[in-house]
Amino acid sequence: MERRASAPIVVPRTPRLAAPVAAAAALLVAGCYVTLGDGIGIGVVDITQQPADVTATVGAQASFAVGVAGTTPLSFQWMRNETSIDGANAFSYTTPPVTRADNGARFSVRVCTSLACQLSRSATLTVL
Repeated sequence: MERRASAPIVVPRTPRLAAPVAAAAALLVAGCYVTLGDGIGIGVVDITQQPADVTATVGAQASFAVGVAGTTPLSFQWMRNETSIDGANAFSYTTPPVTRADNGARFSVRVCTSLACQLSRSATLTVL
């Protein structure tokens, strides 16, 4: 069986945009957020502040929050023990009053832009 070389892919170059777009594409592949000189952001979301572990007493509420940077609009989906929480779609989430059964629950959030999503670390709830 004879192998044939595939035809090269030719990408037309626009002198003014070729280098910035190529650099932006390389940074996107590396998982970075990129803003071109004209202020148009293209990129993935960056979690700048991970949710922190929380300690709460029985009957109190616990609040978790995330800090993010990215191209708007951003969407949020909080999860408890890797299961989505209905209606928990903001940068912060406050639990209903906690019980002893909530001790050790893990809370994380998936933050998305139109191009990509990033999952936060899991924060642990300790109930006293």
